[in-house]
Amino acid sequence: MSRLRIVVWSLSAVLALGLAVVAGKRAFGPGPSDGLPVLFAVRPFDLVDQDGHPFSDRALRGHPWIASFLFTSCRTICPLLTTQQGNVARRLADVPSVRFVSITVDPAHDTPAVLRAFAEQHHADLTRWSFLTGEPALVRRVIEGGLLQPVGEHEARPDGAYDIVHTARLLLVDGEGRARGLYPLSAPDLARLVRDARTLAR
Repeated sequence: MSRLRIVVWSLSAVLALGLAVVAGKRAFGPGPSDGLPVLFAVRPFDLVDQDGHPFSDRALRGHPWIASFLFTSCRTICPLLTTQQGNVARRLADVPSVRFVSITVDPAHDTPAVLRAFAEQHHADLTRWSFLTGEPALVRRVIEGGLLQPVGEHEARPDGAYDIVHTARLLLVDGEGRARGLYPLSAPDLARLVRDARTLAR
């Protein structure tokens, strides 16, 4: 992806999120008593999990959940992103109501079987962590339109692999399907994510 396309795309994503924050405040009022902002409402979605079973947002209702966006052949940020999401899951082991979701940005390659192997490689607890895929156009609509996160195109690397630009932040959603925060992978931000997830689980 060219530098210009990245800048334009990033600005568009920021604008979309900004509009969603305004819309979220308009829809949900001054904010819940938990003190966390309401960024936007996640649109309903229907995808497929690592076992090939249908998986919809309805399975997450009543549960705070933490989402990541990745692709299994990624050689840069995705392994770290998955490791850190796993670390967060372990720190929240005593809060079983919190769920975890990872959605592939490369659904043409990341079939349910590929996602299951990736999940097992990262020792994910599949009783509360789901890895999701689906038809490529649908997955893009879910990520960009429903979760307001960016998805780039395949970009070839000199080593023969490829990159797909996507967010390296973790998204926290409450049990009513409202996005409540985006968290970078720094230690202080991950500690804040754990704290905020506990707050939502009360």
